[in-house]
Amino acid sequence: MADRTRGDAAEDVGASGLEHLAGLAGITLPGVGTASQWMARKIREEWARNRSTALRAAERTSGLSREDLAEQVAADPRLVPLVTRLLYAAGMNGHDNTLRAMGAAFGDAVRDREAVDECEIILGALADLTEAHSIVLLTLSEKPLDPPPDLPHWVPYLLEERSGLPPRTTSLCVAALVARGLVVAPTGFGGEIVYHVTPLGRDVLAVLREHAEAGG
Repeated sequence: MADRTRGDAAEDVGASGLEHLAGLAGITLPGVGTASQWMARKIREEWARNRSTALRAAERTSGLSREDLAEQVAADPRLVPLVTRLLYAAGMNGHDNTLRAMGAAFGDAVRDREAVDECEIILGALADLTEAHSIVLLTLSEKPLDPPPDLPHWVPYLLEERSGLPPRTTSLCVAALVARGLVVAPTGFGGEIVYHVTPLGRDVLAVLREHAEAGG
């Protein structure tokens, strides 16, 4: 038919933009290399999924539809690795608060291209954070309650008590947060390890707090 609906045209635009960003099987994923046909298909399926938590957050923050987001990605190569990382994380991470925060960060970058570099860093830091990681990071951002006079900072046993998580889980979460540059764990004067949230960790926390409780 010559008279096509706006919905049909929008679907074509979305497919065109997606074809551009997916490159079918040629996406380079962080830490993975060239994506397989399977991974490219999974990424495209996430893009097409109506209830994608990450993409709905991106739509809400950017103020754009899914099709308009595809147009923006197709027009600006800098957005391709960001949306690739976002879609890959959405397929691997079931933590909705993290995915909402990642989607919102991507939406911010689409809306304001000066935020692209910051978005790339934040997406990398958030990509595989679970609820347990978020709990530990949030706990470390607060002041310890009633710490011993000689230990005014977070130390392992105080964090384990306050987080409410099993000690081994807390320890593994801290190690992951340190590896991502969100937390540092220097040795204090008494030889005790102390934990501090880094500036990047505080940026990630701000994104989580701002967007994680928003509707998906």
